[in-house]
Parts: sequence; structure tokens; C-alpha cells
Amino acid sequence: MRATVLHGPRDVRVEDRPDPAVEQPTDAIIRLAAACVCGSDLWPYRGADTVSEPAPMGHEYVGVIEAVGTQESMLQAIRATRAGGHVGFVGVSHDVSLPGRELFYSGVHLHGGPAPVRRFLPELIDLITSRTIDPGKVFDLTLPLEQAAEAYRAMDERRAVKVLLQP
Repeated sequence: MRATVLHGPRDVRVEDRPDPAVEQPTDAIIRLAAACVCGSDLWPYRGADTVSEPAPMGHEYVGVIEAVGTQESMLQAIRATRAGGHVGFVGVSHDVSLPGRELFYSGVHLHGGPAPVRRFLPELIDLITSRTIDPGKVFDLTLPLEQAAEAYRAMDERRAVKVLLQP
């Protein structure tokens, strides 16, 4: 798989990495549809953190779960989310049990259910085609993943506010 890797200050490369595999019960493999550069990633990019070996970069993404370990994946998702953040799931979760106290004190919002896409799609398409809304407004630069180094440079130099990376 291709991944963004930090080698040192201002040295980001897109490289081949081993394909992920489910090894632990809490593992999940996600096929990314898109990712973006987070402003907090600029700190290690600028050298604020010492990089002793190449390190994968990025933590803002959207994708499809391809495989899970034997669903602690839901609890793992909750534990990986910052307080105030959101974990969403679509569809029916089978055989999932969550410790209520841990969910409560995590401060994480858990949302799920069937995707109401068909309900909203006609209205949204009309708003987009009539140019009433611009669905890409949050991103002011879109680049292919292979140009991730340019994405980091553009944000670091304030030529872009938020960069969308597409596989």
C-alpha cells in the first residue's frame, strides 16, 4: 500500500508500506477513500518532534472497513477518538457490547444506524448543481496522494488552509 511517511523535518515521502493484516482482536483494516493533512501534523513536519526513524503520517481520513478482528473494533474506535469527537457506524452492529461507564467517561459521541442517503440525496444534488452550496469549500487544494509532500509544503507556507489527498 502507499503511505505518507515523515523522514525528518520537511521531508515527507509517499512510499510503499506492507499491506495491513488483522493480527489482534482490536484490529481493523480500512480502505481509504480520501485523506487530508491536519494542521497538527505540521508540528512534526517542521521538526518540533524528533524523528529517529521514518514514521507514517496522517490521521484524518475517511474509508470503508474491509476487515475486523474478532468488533473489539468498536471499543478500539472509541478509545482512539479524542473527548468530544465522534464515532459513527452505518448498519447493524452484531454481537457488540460496550461498557457503558467507559463510553460515558470517554466523552465520545457514538452515532449509528442506517445511512439515510436516499432521503437527502435529491435535495443535496440540487443544491450543488444550482451552485447554492459548494461541497468542497472546506478544502482549498486537492492533490493526489503521490503529491503529499506538496500538500504539507502548501499548508506550511500558508498557500493552502486544508488539503484533500485522493488515492
